[in-house]
Amino acid sequence: MPTLKSRQVNVQQSSKYADWYAQQGYQVSVAPPPRELPEFLRTLAPDIIARRDGENIVIELKTSSPASSEAVQRLATALEHRAGWKLQVVYVDLPDLEWQPPPRLPETNELLARLDVIAAGTKTRIRGALSFSYCGRYSKPPLVTGSRS
Repeated sequence: MPTLKSRQVNVQQSSKYADWYAQQGYQVSVAPPPRELPEFLRTLAPDIIARRDGENIVIELKTSSPASSEAVQRLATALEHRAGWKLQVVYVDLPDLEWQPPPRLPETNELLARLDVIAAGTKTRIRGALSFSYCGRYSKPPLVTGSRS
């Protein structure tokens, strides 16, 4: 039986992940009721479902206990051959080294500025490569004719 503290941690984690997915444009449902779930998930009670453009992510918040492993295995089996569905498991009692939501997402103007910098660097490298390639392939030695006196 989960303790009050573990339930509070789970609610905080649910909120963090739900907010992050919502900021990415997903429609997020936290602790969705069975009537809102597809038949193959109704008995499994997923923590969060994030949906966008045919992509469905089941986010499951678990501890590293054996009971959690069994629940994760049941979800993985249910989603195994379902096109458009994937599972993300977050072990709330372990640090997640692979995925940490950023503290804030960059604004549109910041992203555009970064793309401009990348594009400028790419154009410079391409121009340099083309100049080198052009000079290397098509330069001809000067025409040498008899000496003129």
